Amino acid sequence: MITSGLYESLITRMLQERLEELDGSFYIAKQSVDSAEAAGYLSRFLSRILFLSLNLCLIMKIAC
Repeated sequence: MITSGLYESLITRMLQERLEELDGSFYIAKQSVDSAEAAGYLSRFLSRILFLSLNLCLIMKIAC
């Protein structure tokens, strides 16, 4: 098992606090995933964020 560093711990704690703020207004399902699945989910998420960010740069005509 990989131990998480300070950055990962802070992100996890911040995310947990934000989820708790929702106070039941959303249903959040939790399930375990293996590391290969986690890498796939993370890469798809990040590729989507990068795609949207770069498109926004093109639309706004700013250097990114």
